Amino acid sequence: MATEAVDGGALVGRWVLVGAVEEEVPVEIADTPDDLARDEGPAAVVAGVRLPLTEVVRRWLAGELPGERPEPVAVGGLTLVVTTELAFHETGSAPVPWFTDEGVLEPAAVPFGGRVELTAAGAFLLLSRPVPWARGNVEGRLVPERLDDGDTVITDRLAPSEGGLERTVSVVTDGVVLTRVRYSYAPAAG
Repeated sequence: MATEAVDGGALVGRWVLVGAVEEEVPVEIADTPDDLARDEGPAAVVAGVRLPLTEVVRRWLAGELPGERPEPVAVGGLTLVVTTELAFHETGSAPVPWFTDEGVLEPAAVPFGGRVELTAAGAFLLLSRPVPWARGNVEGRLVPERLDDGDTVITDRLAPSEGGLERTVSVVTDGVVLTRVRYSYAPAAG
C-alpha cells in the first residue's frame, strides 16, 4: 500500500456532498493444506487476488480496493466542516448508505462529529466520544478505526481529490464481509 502523509490544511474548510457509491466485495475463503501447514491462517481470494485473510482485511481498512472503482452517483444535501483544529462536524441529510457513529448501516446520512487524526497512511475521521463498548485502538493497527465492536470494524478516511475531498468508509463485518461507501465532496460556495 502506498502511504503518504496528508497535509491537514488541505482538509480544512466547508465541503458539500456531490456524489456517493456503495461497494461490496465478495470474499472467497480459500483454505488449503499448504496455508495451514505454513501457519498463515485462512487465505482469501478477492477480485482474483489470493492473500492471507488478515492481509485482505488490513488493506481493506486502509482504503485499498481490489478491482475497478465504480463512479459515484450524484447526490447532495450534506455538509462536512473541518476546522483548523482538525475537528469535524456534519449537517444536513442525504439519501446515501451511511454507517452511523455506532456502526449501524442506515439508508440516509446520520451526521456526527469528531476529530481528524493524521497518520502516515492518511487522514482518518474519529469520533469525539468513543462508543463505550468499542474496543478502540488495537495495538499493531495499520490505520485508526472509527469503530471496532468485535464484530464490525469501520475506518473513515478523508483525502484531497481533484479540487475536493474523497471520504472512504471501509467496513469489515464478521471478519469476511467487506463493504465500502465512497463520498465525494466539493468546496462549498461562499
